[in-house]
Amino acid sequence: MVSAVSAFVSAVSALVSAVSALVSAVSAAVLDVAAAVAEVAAAVAEVAAAVALVAAAVALVAAAAASTILSHFATSVFELIGCDPEDV
Repeated sequence: MVSAVSAFVSAVSALVSAVSALVSAVSAAVLDVAAAVAEVAAAVAEVAAAVALVAAAVALVAAAAASTILSHFATSVFELIGCDPEDV
């Protein structure tokens, strides 16, 4: 009877060790996935920053173009009505 209990305790101990090893392996895999997700998030953030810079440059070019268009429009209208734009 004692040997049967001892064998059972040994089997349970081996099972606990196997489950512990499995949990450790899963934990390591989850950490690897988390690291990969963090790398992808960093890459996405870099792309977003680059897109924001391009958008800012486009906005500056559009603002400069709009400013030029408006001043040209004002100049052409004033000349059309016989007025010097500097006189206004």
